[in-house]
Amino acid sequence: MNEIGKIYNKKIEPLIGKLNDKLDILSKEIFSYKSALTFKDIFYSTCQLISSPNLHNGYAKIIKNVKKDKLFNATRTAIIMKRTLVYHSFYDQMNECALEHIYEGVPYRLLACDGTLFYLEESFTKDGLNYSRNKSCCIVLVSAIHDIERNIPISYSVNESRDEREALIKQLPGLKKGDIVVLDSGYYSGLLLHQFHLNKIDAIFRLGDSETHLLNKIKKSKKCDILSSVRLYGIDIPVRLLKYKIDLGKGLRNHYLLTTLVDKFDINFFIQAYIKRWTIETHFRYDKYVLALLNIKSKSFNKVKQDVSAIQFISILSSYIELLMTPRMNKCLIGNYKINTSLCIDTVASDILKLMFYNKGNKRTPIMELLKLISESTVQIKKGRSYDRIRKTPVGKWSISGSTSNRRDPIKLRKKTKRKLKDEIIIEKIRAIKKKGRQIIKGTIKRNAKKDIPYEIQQQNIKPFEKEINDTIKLEIGNMTNEPIKEIIKRLTKIKFKGITKKKISIKQNNKQNNKQNNKNIIFINSLEKENNSCMHIY
Repeated sequence: MNEIGKIYNKKIEPLIGKLNDKLDILSKEIFSYKSALTFKDIFYSTCQLISSPNLHNGYAKIIKNVKKDKLFNATRTAIIMKRTLVYHSFYDQMNECALEHIYEGVPYRLLACDGTLFYLEESFTKDGLNYSRNKSCCIVLVSAIHDIERNIPISYSVNESRDEREALIKQLPGLKKGDIVVLDSGYYSGLLLHQFHLNKIDAIFRLGDSETHLLNKIKKSKKCDILSSVRLYGIDIPVRLLKYKIDLGKGLRNHYLLTTLVDKFDINFFIQAYIKRWTIETHFRYDKYVLALLNIKSKSFNKVKQDVSAIQFISILSSYIELLMTPRMNKCLIGNYKINTSLCIDTVASDILKLMFYNKGNKRTPIMELLKLISESTVQIKKGRSYDRIRKTPVGKWSISGSTSNRRDPIKLRKKTKRKLKDEIIIEKIRAIKKKGRQIIKGTIKRNAKKDIPYEIQQQNIKPFEKEINDTIKLEIGNMTNEPIKEIIKRLTKIKFKGITKKKISIKQNNKQNNKQNNKNIIFINSLEKENNSCMHIY
């Protein structure tokens, strides 16, 4: 507890003082008159609004909590109206204030840049946002610059365009001389390299296959590290080309890097720097699924930018606290365990912010207790863990709630082994037979409905088609493989795929015997059942 007290006195208490002073200055600048709601109240409400990935943390819950804790009195309408008076740059000034304190006296920063997309309502087209491919929503690009050594977000930029290079060029003036930025393949361009040179910022690019004129230089030299130059806009920019091999589970593969650091560091530094770049990907995961980056519901583009800045602010504080508390973990856990980042973010958003901004008494003791709790909450680091990169969100129909029925076929997203390829062929064959069977059954029911045939007799007329379809499926499967039918049915019923699981077909028929009302015969086409060894069962 003594070590945590020293950290609080040297690092956290000065930060709290600077943030509160900045809030007071901005509040006087925004509201020239005496307002019941200050900028501190609006900023805190925004942070609470985006601190949950679902919609349970709406304005109603925020107002209930602030009134219960006697922080300030406000209504939903008052908060929304006050937010319209605040430009998003005031939120950015809060982030800059926190970053100035954290990086005071730091000579250089190892950074990474990447972008991620999120979706807004179609009405945002009036703000110049672009439609999605199916024109059902608007797409927004968030370009983030992230400190991959300290795991702290440096800059967030919300862009109407989806061009990540253009977004990064806009962010470069906010970086410091001597910063090093690591970039993935797809970022390299002559214009971007020229901008790095003009701003005196160093860069590490991973070269893609399209940069043949640079790749040929290092391939012809047959060396792993060579010096070269690139002439852009009348300027010769010295660069360094690197080659190394990495095993991604599919054999050794060559990776190529280009850097403006021609006389500093050895090749291992650049390899490790590119590996650390992955921390920005995990950072996006926390922003999306622990905070509310994927679920922003603001109705104006200015408020959307406010929400993104508030997400960055919470991420800065939680990452800084995690950085300070990591050395205070149990020494036997360091290296194999890490602080629980999700818990740290939740604690900062729900408890520490309230103590920082509104506790007029003793802030030291309750904040130190929360810091101790964070340092004791650890999760195991699973080294070597990797997963296939599979799209979680659908590529087609978009819904504001994030859910949609137009999802990709899961079997196409798995690794296609020989056995699974055979299963897929069988599944497609069964689909074709079932589709033809459904058409025959649907036509039969419609014809019977016109003839006023009772429902019981209709079901008897369907049974011959059922037997014919089942026999056809068994025959087709038997011709395609020598595997016993029972084993095929047992295996295929465990595979979830579109078209074989339960489907519901609603068919309208006119029944004159029941007051000429439209009744629905619901036919359930079930997946394969192993009890009767049939491939289709209709009831």
